[in-house]
Amino acid sequence: MKSSVLKAVHISEKSYQKASEHRYSFISPSNVSKAEARVIVEESFGVKVDKINSAVLRGKIKRTKAGSGLRSNRKKFTVSVKDGKSIDLYEIEKEEKPKKT
Repeated sequence: MKSSVLKAVHISEKSYQKASEHRYSFISPSNVSKAEARVIVEESFGVKVDKINSAVLRGKIKRTKAGSGLRSNRKKFTVSVKDGKSIDLYEIEKEEKPKKT
């Protein structure tokens, strides 16, 4: 098991809202199990995982000049963290805008 099992953080409006409830979404290859994802999240971010949900995102058919191709399937994991701990992946620093004078 490598830490590269989790390819990316899934960023959307819904995932930002769920982050306030200590639920975080990650994208990984479709062959990763819930147990593997749990271990990787716990080791990488130093938190205890309470609950983990998964969904398979089917690859889309994309047209190119040479014909059509198929993107690979991916899996999205939604991880709930115990004890109010948080992962600082969704933190956005608000920039102060200069005042117009």
